[in-house]
Amino acid sequence: MANRDYYNILNVSKSASQDEIKKAYRKLAMKYHPDRNQGNKDAEAKFKDISEAYAVLSNPEKRKQYDMFGAEGFQQKWVWWKRERPEHIQPDIQESRPGATRRRSPL
Repeated sequence: MANRDYYNILNVSKSASQDEIKKAYRKLAMKYHPDRNQGNKDAEAKFKDISEAYAVLSNPEKRKQYDMFGAEGFQQKWVWWKRERPEHIQPDIQESRPGATRRRSPL
């Protein structure tokens, strides 16, 4: 989603509260949800864009980074962050013990 404005996607202002962002997301998600628009690829793409925008703007840390770097800079920063910090991707690996393995679910 390079060069796209998440605020425009959700139709909210840059000063919108978390509550306003959530309401806008829910309204648009209901409108463009794939179950309500079966077979409509445009609605499916719009739903994905809306979901991505909400994932960023609903998280205070990601929103702060997005506001600082914009869409393209934000994407590059988070890709770097995940690449440099594998524990961010897999937080269930215990680094304190040598040879630690993933925890397995009891189910």
